[in-house]
Amino acid sequence: MGWGHKAAGPYVITGGICSAAGAAAILLFPTLEPPTLASITAAGVVLFIVVAAFVASGAAKRESLSE
Repeated sequence: MGWGHKAAGPYVITGGICSAAGAAAILLFPTLEPPTLASITAAGVVLFIVVAAFVASGAAKRESLSE
């Protein structure tokens, strides 16, 4: 596995946890607006995936320059 994948792993896992937490919140709190919870969940997942992409890119770039 490349350095980019290793560097991005924690952020991707956190995004998955955010997704699961959002899904659980929608199921556990039916009185709240599901579209609002879904939007917050989606924003959190997208944030972590974007951060993961930047971290992975930086790690892969550093690794390729050190070779």
